[in-house]
Amino acid sequence: MRGTILTAIIALSLLLTFPNRSFGEAAPSCTITEMYIAGIPVEEISGNLTITRDWLEKGEIVIEGEAPPQAEKVEVTLDGGKTWHEAQDTPSWFYSFQPLPGEQYRIGARAWCKGKPAPAHRKKFYKAHYTSKTSREIVAEKLHQVELFYQGKNRLQFMTLFSKRLRSPLYSNYRDLEVQVRNDFQWGGAIQYHFYIDQILRTDGIYIVQTHWDMTYVGLMEPKEGYTEFHFDPGNGWKVADIRGDKPFGIIEEPKPDLYIVEDEIKGEFPQAFPTGTVIVPVHNGGRVSARKVVVKIYCMDEGGFGYPPSAAKATSTVKTVPIMGTKIVTFVLQAGGGYGAWNPPVTCIIIVDPKNRISEINEDNNRAQKVF
Repeated sequence: MRGTILTAIIALSLLLTFPNRSFGEAAPSCTITEMYIAGIPVEEISGNLTITRDWLEKGEIVIEGEAPPQAEKVEVTLDGGKTWHEAQDTPSWFYSFQPLPGEQYRIGARAWCKGKPAPAHRKKFYKAHYTSKTSREIVAEKLHQVELFYQGKNRLQFMTLFSKRLRSPLYSNYRDLEVQVRNDFQWGGAIQYHFYIDQILRTDGIYIVQTHWDMTYVGLMEPKEGYTEFHFDPGNGWKVADIRGDKPFGIIEEPKPDLYIVEDEIKGEFPQAFPTGTVIVPVHNGGRVSARKVVVKIYCMDEGGFGYPPSAAKATSTVKTVPIMGTKIVTFVLQAGGGYGAWNPPVTCIIIVDPKNRISEINEDNNRAQKVF
């Protein structure tokens, strides 16, 4: 009984002392609820925010947000909390200042309630710096770096232009992009790459840059072309956060030779009743790499005659190297075998390049020809 009376007395005392507060209710929060730096939500700033000239309002950077209704004022810091400056208005507050090019800022905001400051919003200070360049100039500069590092096959520098949190329908993640670029650099000879900006859109703090491009490399018959959308994140040093559209990287195929022979170019002579004949075969390589140890095989047979069965001969020759976009001449001197030991035209010859398919080629269907002499 005494315990019940004591509890009631304490409860009544609390109600008289704090008439506007429900017993047991937590004190309302005094933290900033929303914060934007030059229109970028601070939640999207993961690195060093680069603020461009076209973001300024009347030459100033605007920091703004929302504070809780009970906030008495809001303060903003530009130096990581060393000094604080009072913002205008509350709960919808803003603060603006004129930036200095190259100056590094650490921006934060805090609200005051009951005469005391709350911790900075999210207990963080956001790195930012200002450049006198425009967003378009920054984007053009980044795309030019993509061109230079890709053409120079500088994988480490190339990958610094992309966010490690890259998400794209074309590449599953940052690592996937790196692997595909490495393959490009491994297979491609001299590479030429050019991007052209079609349109730039800003949405939700991200710059969507629509481009078209063309690429050429050694052995490519016609330039590759495409339309690709790059999403640049100014909150992370203007790194590329997403890639959409036509796949721009990882599209260089493994270089292969393309050995082929042309029937009309094959020349030969089989004199009547003569024991030897000659066949000259130009072997071409239309591929992007040299072909080594190229085996060329020939089989020839006449129709026989004079009561004898057909004469025939076969031979094999190995060419040390057929260079890129080059030709090597293979000459066969064929001794008539069987029959009566001499050729009796017409003589049909079948010529095969790489008969056992030991060389991986772009096209395996142009390695065979048949010629009648």
